[in-house]
Amino acid sequence: MPSSVRSESRCCAGEQRGAAAIEAGLIVAFFLMPLLMGVLVYGDYFWRAQRVGEYVERAPIDGITGRYETCGQLVDKVKSTLSAILAANLSNEPIALENIAVSIVELLPSVGAVVEVSIRTGVTTALGELVPLPNGGSVASELTFRLDDVVVTTTSCA
Repeated sequence: MPSSVRSESRCCAGEQRGAAAIEAGLIVAFFLMPLLMGVLVYGDYFWRAQRVGEYVERAPIDGITGRYETCGQLVDKVKSTLSAILAANLSNEPIALENIAVSIVELLPSVGAVVEVSIRTGVTTALGELVPLPNGGSVASELTFRLDDVVVTTTSCA
């Protein structure tokens, strides 16, 4: 065999050594990274769900007392109280007032009122929009509170 053919075969044989590393890099990039990002996004979702639920459950909302002319005034008071509590505890992701829904379930004439509170938070990262999350990524926490020593002068809340 001529010497020029031998030198070409030695040259090309060395190019195959890095092929396994490149294939492993492609597998990691296309299969394992999306899996890892999905785990991180789901972890963030469940972490937010736990935090919001925990702070709403421990909210001192039952300390709301007083006389209110309309149901709307009581709803606004509950919303502003919850918003302040959540802003203090969830400082990195404040919850807007429009994401807090309060409805008066029952007015108890001599006792107070029963209110239902629902809080929703949206997706916090752009990755969360790519991964199919429960409820579209919004965390919902719903609780019912009984407010004692609350008087609403209207007879019903519709």
